[in-house]
Amino acid sequence: MIDVSPLVILLIMFGSLVGLLLAGMPVALAMGGIAVLVALIFLKPEFLMYLVAGNAFDIMSLYKLIAIPLFVFMSSVLEFSGIGEDMFYSLRLWFDRLPGGLAVAVIGVSVLIAAMSGVVASGIVILGIIAVPIMLKFG
Repeated sequence: MIDVSPLVILLIMFGSLVGLLLAGMPVALAMGGIAVLVALIFLKPEFLMYLVAGNAFDIMSLYKLIAIPLFVFMSSVLEFSGIGEDMFYSLRLWFDRLPGGLAVAVIGVSVLIAAMSGVVASGIVILGIIAVPIMLKFG
């Protein structure tokens, strides 16, 4: 453990982040790597273990995150059963006369999925699993 003022740690972290991003490293890897290195260098080992274990338990016990795997499962069921494709096809037939009818159908299905799920991340996963192959299929 090195005893340094918080301002120096902040400048080291910010400078490292800017340097890694300019070097072309992905943002997630740059931020994660810097956080791990700074924690290993500047924190006491016993505090570091408490911090990792405490944060992991807090994140795993969030009730909001329990629903996300279930909605991903729902999107898989919609995809493999063909219901999602049927929804897109029926809405595409309704909006076929409009220019960009498939895009309007995607928006309509996204509204239906948002009403069913209520979780933004799961709605994005559902649309990614179901809508992208259909949109690629129809060009």
